[in-house]
Amino acid sequence: MFLLARLHIESLASAASLTIKHVRQKLQELPTTLDASYDNAMQRITDQEEDHRKLAFKTLAWVTHAFRPLSLRELQHALAVEPGDSELDEDLLMDAPSITALCAGLVIIDKATGNVNLVHYSTKSYFENTRQKYFAAYHASITLSLATYLT
Repeated sequence: MFLLARLHIESLASAASLTIKHVRQKLQELPTTLDASYDNAMQRITDQEEDHRKLAFKTLAWVTHAFRPLSLRELQHALAVEPGDSELDEDLLMDAPSITALCAGLVIIDKATGNVNLVHYSTKSYFENTRQKYFAAYHASITLSLATYLT
């Protein structure tokens, strides 16, 4: 189960500045199921500073709710749109490493296609089951961003 190992590595990386004892303790506390690992990743996102947390949730909402995989450029534009803007502010475009880092290992960029995807198909299932908890208000936010972008 390589996905679980990947999620564990992401979790441990967030504790990299701790002592060896803290890392060992964190190893003992790692979740044993995918859903628990996803919960852990979402908690790490929730614990980020407000701007980072908002961008991470916005990224996950776009990637989860898109009818087709978004290209990196499309996602960058979606994240940069702010309601009321009359034009896209290029200074708000985020680079790929920043986008993926904010999302605690749940989002990847396919090097072959340039598309942004959830790390695994089970991640989509997890978000479908927890939609109300994490994305209750994002349909309106996505709609508003699209309307702003198109005008």
